[in-house]
Amino acid sequence: SSLIVDDISIDGSTISDAADLTFDIGADLVIDVAGGDVRFKGSSGSPNATVGTISMADDNFTIASSRTDYDLIFKGNDGGSTITALTLDMSAAGAATFNSTISLSNNTAALFSNAAGSASLGIKADTSDRLTFRAGGAWDKLLIDGSGNGTFAGSLTTGGDLIANDGTRSLTYDVSAGELNHA
Repeated sequence: SSLIVDDISIDGSTISDAADLTFDIGADLVIDVAGGDVRFKGSSGSPNATVGTISMADDNFTIASSRTDYDLIFKGNDGGSTITALTLDMSAAGAATFNSTISLSNNTAALFSNAAGSASLGIKADTSDRLTFRAGGAWDKLLIDGSGNGTFAGSLTTGGDLIANDGTRSLTYDVSAGELNHA
């Protein structure tokens, strides 16, 4: 049996309305889902298909786009204009596109994993106002200080001439001629 109030229908475990449905609650809205999933269904193309899920499986809070190659998009309001802050491109294995700056605290790194899954490459700004690079699993392979001076911890290989310039003088190693010139 079903109950109909105005245009809202309650039938078994389904509440339906032909238009928008508003909950005006004086306190918190608590959704207690024993199955662990909240599924979002419907779109103009497939009204009964799950398009997204919020899940608590394995005690992890997971937000998922359920349709093949559909992105996760985070939007916000910046000074009265709607902006896309972040897009996670599911057709490109979750590639992230940020609309603006990514800010990290000092001594926090951006790490890059190799094919084996080890974070062997990285870049970070350390507490001494230096940009430091990680290679082969070790930091400080290249340091660039706040004045723009660089220090290599290894060999420097170039496919062309090597030029050092301090603004007044320059030192050039001409690779093809094997000559060191200064001016």
